[in-house]
Amino acid sequence: MDNERLECIQKDRCEYTLDEVDRKAHVAILSQEPSKADTVVLMKSLSHSYPELPLNEALEKENKKLKVELKHSQTNMDMG
Repeated sequence: MDNERLECIQKDRCEYTLDEVDRKAHVAILSQEPSKADTVVLMKSLSHSYPELPLNEALEKENKKLKVELKHSQTNMDMG
């Protein structure tokens, strides 16, 4: 099922905006040195998005998803 989601993300040609909570979580994920506040936001977001997974696995899944989204966005910018 996760591979199907990644394929859908890769095929998707739409740009999306994030609400403030999601934006803060993404900033925390991409930060080389996240603050304590970033960590709390990230933990809350991931536990909500992936309630059945331990934090480290949820972080890995989200990181993979973000990399796919970034690559897709960069590809769209290159084509546009």
